[in-house]
Amino acid sequence: MGRYLLCTKEADSPYEVEELDLRIYSIEELAYLIYYDLDVLPDDFIDERLLTFIEKELKMPEISGKIRRFYTSPQDFDATVIMLLSEVSFFTEQEINEFRDRIVRRRRKSAPERLVMRSDALAKRKRYNSAIRLYRSLLSGPRDGRMNEQFYTNIMMKCAACFGRLCEFDNALEMLFQVYKETGSPEVLKKLYDICILSGKEPDDAVFRRADPNLLAKWQSDYWEREAKARMQVDEHPAMQLFLKSPDHIKESLEAYTEETKDAFRGMLE
Repeated sequence: MGRYLLCTKEADSPYEVEELDLRIYSIEELAYLIYYDLDVLPDDFIDERLLTFIEKELKMPEISGKIRRFYTSPQDFDATVIMLLSEVSFFTEQEINEFRDRIVRRRRKSAPERLVMRSDALAKRKRYNSAIRLYRSLLSGPRDGRMNEQFYTNIMMKCAACFGRLCEFDNALEMLFQVYKETGSPEVLKKLYDICILSGKEPDDAVFRRADPNLLAKWQSDYWEREAKARMQVDEHPAMQLFLKSPDHIKESLEAYTEETKDAFRGMLE
């Protein structure tokens, strides 16, 4: 997990959290994940696969048995994870009480709000494709009447940001154009302008013709200033050079660089 934990038992075969590309080898690591990454976990995180891992791999049938008695549906998730943290004895009583308070505050939020929290947490962990999938599920499904338009506008902005991180500029532009059409926000227009330049596309005259020419000139100047600063960092890290390639080849080049780097580190271990 990239963190040091004192563990009671380690599994020979780890429990894989596929959405996070994470492997868990102990009950303490599982507790750590639940405590610190609660927002990433879906309500159906506790399933037969997890229970089998605890029972068979960790040799803790007493804990898996208690979970089975506690957990009969996703509605039992909160009580079950609190019980699990208490059983593991990795966290203090005060920490568990603080966790319980977080659970209560989280449960007071609506289902769409909790799903946005999960999407945001995935994006923060750079799991952009997973975050996009959840953001889009909120945008494509029926809208919750308790949520105002700004709520869904913010989701579109976050989704566009994830597309940008993946160098999927066409998708980012499509999402931002939709937001600008609905809001007319100058801030969104500036993001559109930046991505147009970054992706090598000509700014759409129909969108930008009403903008102040002086403002467009300032945005362009700001962009080139930021790019100049970025170019100064290229020599400090080889991967930075990939972003100087054609926009259509950035993602492909990053994927190739990642595979090369993996192979190099594997070779060091052989």
